[in-house]
Amino acid sequence: MLTTSSRILIQLALLGASHLASAQDNTTAAPVTSPPVPAPTTSSPVTPAPVASPTLPPATAAPVPAPVQPTNAPVPPPTPKPTVYNTPAPTPWAGIKYVEPEPDLRWSTKLPGTGGDSNPAPRKGNAVAVSPDDAFVYVTTDDGKLTVLNAQDGTETGSYDPNIQAFFGSNIKCESGVSFGRVANVGPFAVYAINYQVAGVDKSRVIAVSHPYGNQLWTSSDLDGIVMGTPQVGDDGRYVYLVRNVNDVGHFTLLRTTEAADSAGVLYTEQAGLNNVNETGKYAPLALVKNPNNGQFDGGNRNSNDVAAWGHYYMGGEGVAGYTRVFQLPQDFTTSSDGSVLATQIIDEVAWSTWAKPTISSNGLSIFYAITRGELRGWYNNKWGRKAWKGETAQDPTNGRTPVPNSAALSNDGTMLFSASATNSFHRIDAASGNVTWTAVTATEVVTEPRVSPDDTRVYTIQQGAGVVTAHDVSDGTAIWTTKCDKYQNQNPFCQYGVEAEFSVSSTGYYLYYSDNRGTVVALELGGVPPPTTMAPTGSEPTTAAPSASPSSTPTSMPTAGPTMAPVPTAMPTAMPTPIQPWTRPPSAAPTAEPTVEPTAEPTVESTSEPTSSPATTEEPTASPTSEPTVSPSEEETDPPVGADIASGAAGGDCGSWASRLAMFVAPLAYLLVA
Repeated sequence: MLTTSSRILIQLALLGASHLASAQDNTTAAPVTSPPVPAPTTSSPVTPAPVASPTLPPATAAPVPAPVQPTNAPVPPPTPKPTVYNTPAPTPWAGIKYVEPEPDLRWSTKLPGTGGDSNPAPRKGNAVAVSPDDAFVYVTTDDGKLTVLNAQDGTETGSYDPNIQAFFGSNIKCESGVSFGRVANVGPFAVYAINYQVAGVDKSRVIAVSHPYGNQLWTSSDLDGIVMGTPQVGDDGRYVYLVRNVNDVGHFTLLRTTEAADSAGVLYTEQAGLNNVNETGKYAPLALVKNPNNGQFDGGNRNSNDVAAWGHYYMGGEGVAGYTRVFQLPQDFTTSSDGSVLATQIIDEVAWSTWAKPTISSNGLSIFYAITRGELRGWYNNKWGRKAWKGETAQDPTNGRTPVPNSAALSNDGTMLFSASATNSFHRIDAASGNVTWTAVTATEVVTEPRVSPDDTRVYTIQQGAGVVTAHDVSDGTAIWTTKCDKYQNQNPFCQYGVEAEFSVSSTGYYLYYSDNRGTVVALELGGVPPPTTMAPTGSEPTTAAPSASPSSTPTSMPTAGPTMAPVPTAMPTAMPTPIQPWTRPPSAAPTAEPTVEPTAEPTVESTSEPTSSPATTEEPTASPTSEPTVSPSEEETDPPVGADIASGAAGGDCGSWASRLAMFVAPLAYLLVA
């Protein structure tokens, strides 16, 4: 039993320790907290939430009032948009693992205001065009409206409707697809053409809209006549090439934009017959090759400026003869030069005409025309206008003069051409000789341009009559699969009728986009296995998990070889090959970067594209405050800093502060001494 003096000694020791602990507490009046962040956020201070779309710098994050907003920087609701949409550099392509035995339906959507035979819809001359970044799909309809869809889920991200613009005339129509360009201080944009009437006279305009929101950047002045096909944007984004027909006479026109890309004017125009009185008639749509090796015609040597080429339009009847023409800016031409030195050039007088734009190889050395009588003409690595080869597909049995209805498609290696005929057949042609190497019979005509897969193993066609999509084996033309929307009835409330508008395939070959003539846009998933993302932080392990087969409303985990605290800003938690994350209007069936209060089913080390609003309790290191502090591996063998247990709200029983430790040590020592 302790004596009275012993008890007093023990109490004094405990009182002294408590006094020291109280003094320690008084020295830390301001608790130690995590470093402040520049802007308030609901997420952990060291784990910034990923952004769903490009954002403005903090100084310009607030929306700019409409009266002073530049035309090239629209701020559509609900989120302020950047002045420049920065398209990331393309990711190296790494092959395709095709979906077997047939493609999956990625999504299907109905364009607003479409439906019946008499309602607006994508029809002949229109197009469903995927943007160069593979993130958006642009759709033109025959009433002149342009709609921009998110390629991930089909939701609308923007649109442009010329029917509500007061300066356009009446009876607006569109027989144009979309061409993409980029100007350094504006970013990417898209152009297309509309036709209308003013006092009964045909007029046209070229319209440029921002990518991907569809807001008007500029529109040309009234152009006489009807624009044929799609205007083509040049390599630097400052020039737009087009042909138009005025009273059945062809005109070539070159537009040039201002440096700010807020307006465009006619730099040069030339009509058929100006330098050759025998040349009359309409022009067919033109094709453009950007930065060719050189101009592959007399006078084009060592000139790598863009080359535009076109032929004469078949107008029916006996008249089938025409000319092939070409235009190229001079080598020393600059954006400050005037148009007085410009001129088109006749390549050859030919005994045929065409309905379609020519097909030009990417190096600009070969050109091919789909022409009258179901034939093709080609110059393969040969001066255009010199001896050409002749390729025969199949003639229209009711009118032997009918041209092939669309352009041929050239394989990526430049050795194979794929072309429809003037009747129900589809062909592969040797690009060097013009010899037909196989023929596939189709139930109805193919009136759209074929598309070749990036690996040159498949070529895709869509039949006009019933919208049948077919993947042909390029080696022999056999159908690998055929599909139409009746196979997706449980997922797709609409079913296509005919297909006349041009379709497109993503640059990776993973997705195919098309529309029927009732306004239903369909995305098919052809394959996957995208290349590794280029946006992973330095030091992170490469992702080895295969992408999901179709978009999901919940992101998939991206396991890595080892845990890392660095967030991985994946572009999308789907098989989208592009490293950007497109903006979508909430709510959307596709995953977004909006915070959600629902915790993740399984804790992961990496940050996902959907952060939770409350910190997840895991056994892995975390920088977020929790009810029980975690000790990182680097801290296991070292004492915590002074006041660390106070800042974290830890109790004294965990031996956090040195004063608490002293109290626990002195009490038993005093007891032993007395005993």
